[in-house]
Amino acid sequence: MELLAHTLQSIERDWRTARGLDSHHVLPVLFVFPYFLEAQVISSLPSLAMMDYQVDYDNHPIYSKGPKGMKHGSAVRVFTNQPLDTLPLPEEEGYRRCDPCRRWVHSANLHCDLCQACPSKDGRTYKHCVECGRCVKPAWRHCPACDGCRPADHKCHPAKLGCYTCGELDHKHLACPKRKRSNSSSREDKQKKKKKTNKKKVVPESLADERQRNLEILSQLIDGK
Repeated sequence: MELLAHTLQSIERDWRTARGLDSHHVLPVLFVFPYFLEAQVISSLPSLAMMDYQVDYDNHPIYSKGPKGMKHGSAVRVFTNQPLDTLPLPEEEGYRRCDPCRRWVHSANLHCDLCQACPSKDGRTYKHCVECGRCVKPAWRHCPACDGCRPADHKCHPAKLGCYTCGELDHKHLACPKRKRSNSSSREDKQKKKKKTNKKKVVPESLADERQRNLEILSQLIDGK
């Protein structure tokens, strides 16, 4: 993401230079990316804001409409540095204008007076959790043990992973005896290879010595024939 941000900034600088503009002029940007990467996008490009428009692809098996598409619509959104209230979305596709938010959102993205925002990200109607103080996905439930909203079928205490080398649960991979044995053998192999590479190579002291050695090798080959 940092590379993309650097590229966009370089393009904007070149655009200003080519047009003879100062730093107050902003290059309009439409950046298409999944909504679940919003935090990464905003972190690298803080001037961008995510629109609530779902981008559908005609040739993509998931990000398109139809039986094979995502259940709640495409996860792809448009990020832009333009004011969101100046970018109306098509009402015939189920979008409406939210006056308090001053932007266009999907009809399922209802405004929350407590959050002072239209909080939905994935096309569903979120619900407000008083304990968390924010809106969450409709299928989530507040879990006192986790002190937050989680999926209804979540596990508060994840199972022990144990060691993925031998499968035992009483130790981790770093403390596995089998891993130590494999490491020791690999170290021995490395030491052997190092000894082989450290052997002194016979290097001719001069061009005359090298020529003489080549002649000896050539004569041996001829005699062998």
